[in-house]
Amino acid sequence: MSKSRLYFFLVTTITAGLTLLELTEAGYTFVICPFRLIFGIPCPACGSTRALIAIQNGSFLDALRINPLSYLLLTGAIIALLVLLLDVLFQKRYTWQLYLLFDKSMRRPIFFIPSLLLLAALWLYQLEVIDFGFSDF
Repeated sequence: MSKSRLYFFLVTTITAGLTLLELTEAGYTFVICPFRLIFGIPCPACGSTRALIAIQNGSFLDALRINPLSYLLLTGAIIALLVLLLDVLFQKRYTWQLYLLFDKSMRRPIFFIPSLLLLAALWLYQLEVIDFGFSDF
């Protein structure tokens, strides 16, 4: 990924996420998960919007129950936003350096395999514990 694409991706994703959160809290409902639309089961990130709204409203345990991955997504978004801000303020490339470090780390099995197993465990938790209206599964 090029530097300009990385910055564009981060700014667009953060802006879209904040917009989606505000629209959802205002009462609009969305089913935008292509995985769920195609396969009929939730993806590992399904429920993240509801979980982030629960965090925003101070319902931390509800957020954990809805989608534990939401805490990781929120942490990543906050870090990305802060690093982007540092880049702008100090005209540095901290975001790019952090991306390269993350990319290098995730190519190593010692980081990739546990991350994949954690994601799979969270997905199984969602499919088993949370009722997404798919009681036939």
